Amino acid sequence: MSAFRAGLVSELRKSTSTSLWWILAGGAFLYLAFMGAVMAFAVSVPVEEGGMGGEGMDPLALVQTIYSLPTAMGYVFPLVFGALSITGEFRHRTLTSSLVADPSRTRLIVSKVLVQGGFGALIGACSILGAVLAAALVFAATDVDPFLGSPEVWTTLGLSVLALALWGMVGVGFGALVPNQVASIVMILAFTQLLEPILRLALGAMGDATAQVSLYFPGAAAEALVGSSIYTAIGASELLSRWAGGLVLLAYAVLFALVGRFTTLRRDLT
Repeated sequence: MSAFRAGLVSELRKSTSTSLWWILAGGAFLYLAFMGAVMAFAVSVPVEEGGMGGEGMDPLALVQTIYSLPTAMGYVFPLVFGALSITGEFRHRTLTSSLVADPSRTRLIVSKVLVQGGFGALIGACSILGAVLAAALVFAATDVDPFLGSPEVWTTLGLSVLALALWGMVGVGFGALVPNQVASIVMILAFTQLLEPILRLALGAMGDATAQVSLYFPGAAAEALVGSSIYTAIGASELLSRWAGGLVLLAYAVLFALVGRFTTLRRDLT
């Protein structure tokens, strides 16, 4: 078995040795099913009947926006799992034994990035399944076409899985940058759930020049890759092209991993 393959197998075993991966996958399914049902109901029902009224929107774009909610609201699950994969090594002092088995620190972080990309896709697929199932049921109950036979919808779903796989990779890089587990998780939650949404809305409202800056935030890049966003649906911001969004999100993953490799993972272990 090659050293690289052994590294991948080792990281896979570490990630599946606890129940956290399926707890996060199940939590993502339930959370996005709830949000998908709520948002589908809100846009399907007229304002006078208690909904938000989505009559003015393109029906296909509206459905794609709801189905892509995991990219806008569920990416924290693969991001946190990716960060935990490396901060856990520091917290539980297992990094030394990992490097005794294979002393290459570059191979260690590359293996983690690739394995967490796979878990990001898996957790993302669970969250997308929850959102689509719940939203499609609500659409069917409110006489809205769920567009499940549309190629554009399936393209959105496939790109959503890719975006969430990239979020898992970003999590590994961020965990390498901030190896303190508590600090890493707090910073992830603060940025993804509070800071970035506020900044995107604020920069979008301040003018075209500042709005351009918000296009390069990681959350905006992921939504650009998918081609659908709740922010664009409400007219709050624009998106990069799909390929540009994918490259920007990939650049975050690579940059964080590189900086983490040559800072945190370069230090002597105690």
